Amino acid sequence: MTGEFTYRRRSPTPVDLMYVASGTTAGLRQADDELLAALQGLGVDVVAVTPSLDPPRAIKRHVARSLATIDAYEAFALRRATARALRSHRPRAIIYSTTHAAMLQPRASSQRRVAIRFDTPAQLSRAGRRYRLEHLLERRQFRRAALLMPSALQLGPDAARLLPTAVPVVPIPIPVEPDADAPARNRDPVAVFYGASPLKKGLDVAVRAWSRAAPGDRRLLVTGIERESGLRHLREHGIEEPDALEWTGLLTPQEHRALTRRAEVYLAASRYENYGIGPLEALADGAMLVTTPSPGPFAALRIARELDARLVADGDSPSALAASLDAAFARGEDERATYRARARERLRAFSRAETANRLCHEVLPLLLA
Repeated sequence: MTGEFTYRRRSPTPVDLMYVASGTTAGLRQADDELLAALQGLGVDVVAVTPSLDPPRAIKRHVARSLATIDAYEAFALRRATARALRSHRPRAIIYSTTHAAMLQPRASSQRRVAIRFDTPAQLSRAGRRYRLEHLLERRQFRRAALLMPSALQLGPDAARLLPTAVPVVPIPIPVEPDADAPARNRDPVAVFYGASPLKKGLDVAVRAWSRAAPGDRRLLVTGIERESGLRHLREHGIEEPDALEWTGLLTPQEHRALTRRAEVYLAASRYENYGIGPLEALADGAMLVTTPSPGPFAALRIARELDARLVADGDSPSALAASLDAAFARGEDERATYRARARERLRAFSRAETANRLCHEVLPLLLA
């Protein structure tokens, strides 16, 4: 007696969208969560691809050697995860959360409409000859895409010239919702500064500016970094720890916003700002934004200038930032209340409702037609 055994391969499950998320930073994870929630709220059948980006111990030291090797490992890991997901799902379209997620997209994804979301093109954030291959791959994927989705509502001229004119562009900012319970007056006499990646965020510039300003009895709260790491960075720049400085350590997004809901000032001094969700949230929570004119698609910079140009430093020096801090401290309560009301009005364009509207009327018709 003989038996016949037939192996039947399971057919991929049809879905509307596949969303490939790198999730390498807290800001990117927040952006991914917001977009996925918005798509699901619109009734879109979406599957998320979230690979593990922690390299094996045997190669961890080699991956961490430079930003270029980190980028390469991330791109290959995302390619493997996407190829694996495409064996079990058949999406009508794919959204990549970053340009690095899309750089090495598998061949199977080319059969679908592809959208690429980004805050800063790698051609701007990764300068130098060692990144030439990344620039080439990004340009190629930009040309092949059905849609490009920058986070910035208004692209700067440097970023705009890098986008192919034949590909539609629909800005999808990271949603920011104001807190109706944030006090309009009598806020805490503190300034909040986010110091993760202290060199990039300009921790040394911010602390020098705070020491030169006249904060009175105000305190500077440095979040996102442990005290030991922060002090090490300050010592490397020859800076002593000011008396009125406190280190909060690592906070959850909810804990961070609990500070900005009551803070008088949000201080920013980034040497390059990819997007800047923290300053936007601080404005939505009623804090005055005092910042250097950081290069990059700094979404809150234009708003800060419209609200009060004196609170945007003339340059990136500690003395210029200190002058803007003093201008913020000198504001009366009525001026501050007006500032907060105008900031909330200006941030309507970043609401979840506006994000859903853009997805419904501009993104989905292109991807799911």
